[in-house]
Amino acid sequence: MTYQEFQERYEYHPVDDRIGKGGYGIVYKAYDNYHDRYVAIKMAEVIDEDDTTRLAHEVELVAQLPAHPNIAHYEECYTFTTSTGMYDFGVLQFYNDGSLDDLI
Repeated sequence: MTYQEFQERYEYHPVDDRIGKGGYGIVYKAYDNYHDRYVAIKMAEVIDEDDTTRLAHEVELVAQLPAHPNIAHYEECYTFTTSTGMYDFGVLQFYNDGSLDDLI
């Protein structure tokens, strides 16, 4: 998938649809036009392509965990180079109830 195809499939506004921010990235609520549903997209800058703290590495590790209702599994992970740098984009299920921090 190209970055343009990604932008056409997943619609979100970088300011209005931001639902969280952490040390490694920003999470957005996005609309998946292909599956007609909302998803969460975690976006993290790639500083070092071989770094084990990359979002792409996190996605690989989470994929090895067994299915569990308290674990949000990534559906996809894409890496794109934009005009501002290289980024990993992880796509997850969107939970209407908010984040764990919201529930606590």
